[in-house]
Amino acid sequence: MNVSEQASPKVFISYSWTSDEFADWVMKLAERLRADGINAVLDRWRLNAGQDKYVFMEQMVTDPEIKNVLMICDKRYAERADRREGGVGTESTIISQEVYNQVDQQKFIPVVAERSSNGEIYLPVFIKSRIYIDLSDPMRFELGYENLLRTLTGRPASPEPPLGKPPTYLFETNRPTSPTTFALRAFESALMNDKRHSTGLSRDYLDRLLETLEALQLEDQSRKELIDVDDLMLKRLEEWDLLREEWISFLHLISRYGTDGRIFESLPIFFEDTLKLIPRQKPYWNQHLDFIVHEAFLYTVTVFLKEQRFDSVALLLSANYREPERSGLSHRYGIFSCGDTRHLENVLNEVWHKQEAGMRYKYPQQHWLHLRTNEKFIPFELLIEADIILWLRTILETDPASWFNRLSWFPVTIGSFQEHSPVNGFRSSNVQLRGVSSISSRSFLGLIQKRNSRNVGLAHRPKTARLVECVQDNIGQTYSI
Repeated sequence: MNVSEQASPKVFISYSWTSDEFADWVMKLAERLRADGINAVLDRWRLNAGQDKYVFMEQMVTDPEIKNVLMICDKRYAERADRREGGVGTESTIISQEVYNQVDQQKFIPVVAERSSNGEIYLPVFIKSRIYIDLSDPMRFELGYENLLRTLTGRPASPEPPLGKPPTYLFETNRPTSPTTFALRAFESALMNDKRHSTGLSRDYLDRLLETLEALQLEDQSRKELIDVDDLMLKRLEEWDLLREEWISFLHLISRYGTDGRIFESLPIFFEDTLKLIPRQKPYWNQHLDFIVHEAFLYTVTVFLKEQRFDSVALLLSANYREPERSGLSHRYGIFSCGDTRHLENVLNEVWHKQEAGMRYKYPQQHWLHLRTNEKFIPFELLIEADIILWLRTILETDPASWFNRLSWFPVTIGSFQEHSPVNGFRSSNVQLRGVSSISSRSFLGLIQKRNSRNVGLAHRPKTARLVECVQDNIGQTYSI
């Protein structure tokens, strides 16, 4: 078949001359089909005086060049076809044999042109099980006509998508799963396929994650029944490992593909809910939860900065987080870094002391964060940058006297201000830090964006020292140094 034949499929229109008005309706349908590139054949155009109409009808129905036969079904057509009366009866006899002999036959297409007063369609008995095109309702005619055109030209409104490959995790027999794995997969699938319910599935994932974190708590009764609660805390941290990897995947997904602002608005709510896991007055055997919540918040800011989601960073940093055990009392994000974790840090140091030939670390939480960093995706340097930005943001909105209080963010990734050279440079610049505190949140957002503009390429991410240099430049434009 040549290109023109493919573009102009040939169809025969079978109908009953119920009335002159109905015959005109059929002819107008045929005219429109021809105008739209369908080679419609109508007896009124092809059957001349002296020709045998029954032979003509039989030729049209059986002609291999006729791609489709449109059966225009009204009440009279259905009745005459069932009774085998007149020309319609002749055509129906031939068509029914074709239909019965070839079960998968798609050549014959019922087109409903009339319904009963009860809304029932008129179709011949032998064709009732076939899918039909409905042109009976003038208000929905255009929809039905488009459906007919698409059927005749093989251009469906919803084409079958290409066949992909099964997910790799189906073939990974030892692939670990967590309580949040399937909630995350459901969200990812909906988000990547642009489904409207993806926002709801993101909340399902956050709810499931919060429930899982709650299950990591050690109850007092459980602690009494255990020989070594320190080992159990370490096991809880190991259980967080896979949850953390999925959390980072979630952050990357929403940063790159999330378009619904409600997804990002749900994150401050999620973190506020985690405060019930890390009350300021709590037993030492739940200090692992301070590590977990702190790391989750730090990675959230780090990923958002990396993906240039600056408004989302501002949303997290400007939110007020209410303490559940202190009604009416709320704090900024610094509350996620104020937990007392000294006991857990000593426990970790004892483990490393045994594993690393007597090695102990002055800043165990810093070392713990560093050990867990995936340098390929999120280098430790990016964590340091985010950590310093969080500390600087604290400076911008608090009184200088409270910069180092227990509810201000402290950048644990650098260990010590005195020992980290980039911050040494910042502190030795004689910046009037009281002036820094008056810089607005909008200016701070601009500062972060300025930091990003210094990046000369993805292969050359800005160093932490460059971040501090950017801060100094920004401040120096307004304040004396």
